[in-house]
Formats: sequence, C-alpha cells, structure tokens
Amino acid sequence: TGVKRVMGKSRRLFARRSDGTEFLIELSLTEIETEDGDQRLFCGFVRDVSQEAKKEAITTGLIDASIDPIFQIDRKGIIMDVNKAAQEHFQYSREEFIGSNISMIVGNEHSANHDAYLKRYLETGRSGVIGKRRVLQGRRKDGTEFDIELAVVEVKTGNEIYFCGYARILQYGSSVAYSSTGSVDQQSLRPDDDVNVNEKSSTIVDSEGVVDQDDSGSGEEMYDSDESDPDEYFR
Repeated sequence: TGVKRVMGKSRRLFARRSDGTEFLIELSLTEIETEDGDQRLFCGFVRDVSQEAKKEAITTGLIDASIDPIFQIDRKGIIMDVNKAAQEHFQYSREEFIGSNISMIVGNEHSANHDAYLKRYLETGRSGVIGKRRVLQGRRKDGTEFDIELAVVEVKTGNEIYFCGYARILQYGSSVAYSSTGSVDQQSLRPDDDVNVNEKSSTIVDSEGVVDQDDSGSGEEMYDSDESDPDEYFR
C-alpha cells in the first residue's frame, strides 16, 4: 500500500530472548533505498528500555501516591498530565484535564489572570506567582469552590520549560509554611496570601529500607546526606 504506519516511527513492545524471557524494547524501522531501486531493504533499530520503563513506573507511582493534586503544565498553561488526587478532588477525569488550561481549577479572578502570570515569568523571569505558594479558591467540575494552597514551580528539561502545579487542599484556612532552615511554622493563611516555596523531598526505599530513588536534590539538603552514599540516610 505504501502507507507508512510503522516506518520511521518508534514504538515499544516486548521482545523474547532465547530462554523465553521477555523484556521491553523500543523498535524503529526505516526503509533503505538501493541504487537500482529494484530491491527493498529495511533496517530495524532495537533499544532495551526495560530499566528506563522501570524508572518511569516508579516516578508515576510516586506522583500518584501523593495525597495532594499534582499537575504537569506546558509553557502556555495547558495541562499535560495529572495524578489521581487531582482527579478525585476536582472531579474531572484525566482525559478531561489533559489539553485544558490550568485555570480550570482556579476560582474567582485568578482564573482569568493565570496565563498572564506564566507569560510574564517567561518574558521577564520575574513573577509574583512562580515559586510561591498562594492561598486561593479552587473550583471543582460542579462549580463549587474551596480553599487550596497552589504552588507553581518551573521544571527545565534540556531546552524545554515546563511547570508543575501542586494544589494542597486546606481546611479551616490553616497551612504549614517551611522556613529557609526547614523548620515548620504553623500559621493561618487567607486567600491571596503568599508563602515562598521550600522544596520538599520524596524518597523511595526498598523492602530493606535502602534508598532507591530521591526525586530531587532536596533530600540531600534536608537530611544532610551525600546522594552518592544512599545508606547515609539511615545511619
């Protein structure tokens, strides 16, 4: 047919070794043109992505395990992914979230201004929102509003810039603020109050209590440990 449904594309599938065990690979096929043009040749490229997939699964599991809603956002404020808590608290499905603007979860005037916050930060590097926690009104799918503490932080991957939004559900207007020394300061926050974000660490340990993965460098600072020696966390 000449229709290239597979050619020039990469896809993941399971490959089988001679002993019958299977592992995840990334397979890509490309067509090779010969001089006479009479013979069609194809070249396949196989890459073992089993370890990469394992790390992705751990990261996804860590994000979904969070009791707070988490949103992955592009530079235009479009939601790229969410965790389970986001779906539960805001009552949208993952499919409804993806491709929509993050302003959909924010109530009152902040909904209309959110794109401007991101644009100003990307243009000037300055923002009263990025890197801070703000207490404001969140909005569920049914239109009801409730107090949340929203933090939006920048995430750089190569030349790309993304943002990660963390929405903490508040009760009685109370929130915990972290000082620069990592101490906890219990305070009462009202909508539109700002608190500087102090990065927190999420650490995965195996069944023997050995650190398997730390999601950021903040774990080293919080526990004053060397990442190159995971056992230091538990000495």
